[in-house]
Amino acid sequence: MESSCSATEKIDTIHNWLHSAGVAMPSPRDFVDAYCVQLRSLDIPIDRFWMSAVVLHPLTAAHAVKWEAEGGRITERSWSRDHFIRFVTNPADNQQAAASRSPMYQLMMGAASVTIKDTDSDIPPDCNWMIPEGYTELFALPPPGKFEAWSLEAGVQPGKLEGGFTWSTKQVGGFTEQEKEILIRTVGALSTVTRLYIALENSKSLLQAYLGEDAGSRVHRGEIDRGEGLTIRSVVWFSDVRGFTQMSCELSRLELIDVLNSVFELTHKIIQKHGGQILKLIGDGCMAIFSQSSKGFQRHSFSSGDKIEIDDEQGARVCASARMAAAELQSELTRLKLERESRGLRGASVGVGLHYGDVSYGNVGAVDRLDFTVLGPSVNLSSRTEGMCSKLGAKVLATGQFVQLDREPDAWKCRGDYELKGVSCPTALFELIEEGKGF
Repeated sequence: MESSCSATEKIDTIHNWLHSAGVAMPSPRDFVDAYCVQLRSLDIPIDRFWMSAVVLHPLTAAHAVKWEAEGGRITERSWSRDHFIRFVTNPADNQQAAASRSPMYQLMMGAASVTIKDTDSDIPPDCNWMIPEGYTELFALPPPGKFEAWSLEAGVQPGKLEGGFTWSTKQVGGFTEQEKEILIRTVGALSTVTRLYIALENSKSLLQAYLGEDAGSRVHRGEIDRGEGLTIRSVVWFSDVRGFTQMSCELSRLELIDVLNSVFELTHKIIQKHGGQILKLIGDGCMAIFSQSSKGFQRHSFSSGDKIEIDDEQGARVCASARMAAAELQSELTRLKLERESRGLRGASVGVGLHYGDVSYGNVGAVDRLDFTVLGPSVNLSSRTEGMCSKLGAKVLATGQFVQLDREPDAWKCRGDYELKGVSCPTALFELIEEGKGF
C-alpha cells in the first residue's frame, strides 16, 4: 500500500500537468492520449479511458473519446441529437436506458461514482466487453456539478450533468482505494481542462457548420479583420429551388422547411463529396466554391501568367468536379422527389449555374457584424447563369469559360449568347446534357 504522502504527490503532479502541459495539447485526442500516459507514468494502472461530453452542434448531441493502452489506440464516437435526446431528456422514465444500467445512466440518475467489477453478477450490457478483454474494474465519475436531467432543446446548461469519465484496469483485484481516491481528487481539474477543449471544438464545429469547412477554420484561426481576405480562382456554384415562391404559398412553414432541409442536405453531401464547400444558404438558394490548389489562394491579384499556371494545375479538375456534382445532384434529386412523393410529401427540382474565375474570399461587413463570403464579377456571373435555368428550361447551365476548362465538350450543348444583368458582354451559355433524360 502506498503512503498518503505518495498519493498527495501524485495528485499534485496530475494537477500541475493538467494546468500546464495538459491545456497546451493541439486536440482532444492528443490531450486524452497524453493524460493517460501521464497517469501510467505515475503507476496508476489505467488500461482504458473513456471521456464523453455533450457538445454544441446542429446535428451532434454528444461526443466521446476512448483510449486503450494496448497499441495506444484512440477511437471516437458521436451521437445524433435525435438519438441522444431520448436518452437524456427524462432518464428516470426511460425504460430502455434504465434496463441498460450503463455507467452514464447511473451518473445521470445522481450517482456520485460507479464501480463495476468483473466479479459482479449483473454487469451492464454496455460493459460486457470487460471480461472477454481481461478488465477487472471500471470506475466512473461525473464532472463536478449538479445531477439534474436537462433538455437538449434548451442547449447545454451550466451546473447540470454534461458528460462523464470512466477509467478501467486489468490489474488483479481492480483499482486500490488509494488509486480511486487520486482519480476522485483530480477529476475537478480534469473537468476544467476538458471543458476548455470542448469549448474550442464547439466554436470550431459551429463556425464550420455555419460558414463552411474552410471559411470556418479560417475564422477560428483568427482571420477575422474586416477586409481581410484572399483572391482565389475557383468554380462558383449557384443553385436554387424551382418554383419556390409558389411552393411557399402552398405549404405550411414546417412542410416548407422540411423540403428545404431535404434539398440542402443532399446538396451539401454531394458538393462535399466532389471537393467543394458550401459558403452560403440564401433562402432557397445555395452558393458554393470548388478550388483545390494552394496556388489558387493569394493576397494579391493574379497576373495573366498566374492564371495560366493555376488553370493548368486545377482548372480542368475543379470544373470536372463541379460538373459531376451537378449531374449527381440532379440524378439524386429525381430519386428523392419520387421517394418523397410516394410518402405524400412534396419533392423539389433545382437549377444550377456554374462559372470559373477570380473571386475575393474573406471578411466584409460592419464593424460588429461581419460575413465571410466571396465577392466579385464571377459571383454575379454565376448567379445570373443560374437565373437563366428557368427561362431556358435547363437544369444545369455553365458559362463558356467553365466549359472550356472542363474539357468535356460532349457533356454540354450550346444554348447561345445572352445579355445578363450586370455583365457587359453577351455570355455564351451551355446546358449539361442529360443522360437518358435522367442524368
